[in-house]
Amino acid sequence: MPEPDPVPSQGRQRRTGRPPITSRAALLEAGWHVGIDGLSIGQVTTKVGIRYSTFYRYFSNHDAFLEAMIADAFAGNEEPGHTDAAATHSPNQTSQNPHSAEDAPRLTKASAALDHSARRLNTVLDEHPGLASVLVSMPWPQPPVRTLRDTLIKRLTTAGTPEHPATAAADLLISSTVFAHLTTTSDTTSQQDTSEITQAQLVLITLAVSRHL
Repeated sequence: MPEPDPVPSQGRQRRTGRPPITSRAALLEAGWHVGIDGLSIGQVTTKVGIRYSTFYRYFSNHDAFLEAMIADAFAGNEEPGHTDAAATHSPNQTSQNPHSAEDAPRLTKASAALDHSARRLNTVLDEHPGLASVLVSMPWPQPPVRTLRDTLIKRLTTAGTPEHPATAAADLLISSTVFAHLTTTSDTTSQQDTSEITQAQLVLITLAVSRHL
């Protein structure tokens, strides 16, 4: 007598239910909702509704999470197809530079590189309150800041600026811009005030670079 076919095991059926409740992107989004300055892991896990153990599946520690948030902030403001010919600089910058006509293209490229980097950094810092404070408290420079710095140095040297002044200009522009944004936490300093401060810094740094062209 043939044996009946075995009954499929119900225990082997794939369980169905709601999908995973979090992801790396969800944790980063929660971090920005909480605010990067003074952020704690507990605030993030509470915001997302997960346990600490789940958080550590994605990030090894608090600093690793902050570094990921910093990278996320700059990734959302990737450099567009930038061309030095599209430079914009104030009339004051041009009038204060006693260069001949043959030096003008190099000055335009250098000015464009400085202006572009300043605008990009200001945009990132404006869009992410508290980021400047975290940047100065973390090992300097963080990878996205280092990339911005190295790119600026390369553009300045390509424009004819010697390497040492180009490096000094890049370091000064980035550090002064970040520190200027620290004042936005003050009740007496508006974003417009910060913008005016960073613009003044840009003019002075551009003028200093022009002396080496």
